[in-house]
Amino acid sequence: MQAHRTEAVIKANGTLTLEELPFKEGDLVEVIVLERQPEAKTDNPYPLRGTLYRYDDPFEPVVPLEDWEVLR
Repeated sequence: MQAHRTEAVIKANGTLTLEELPFKEGDLVEVIVLERQPEAKTDNPYPLRGTLYRYDDPFEPVVPLEDWEVLR
């Protein structure tokens, strides 16, 4: 099964025209039309920049040593 994604704009009369599709004449295709939501634009593309981080004990293992199978 070959899939092809394209975007188009609905015309004022409610019609949609798809052109230059990668299928041969006579091929049976399924058409599903989904409304695309506009991408939300953020004022700050890096919202975490400048955020302070705090590591209480960065070199302490997260998993207790007793739980490591390799040490058994």
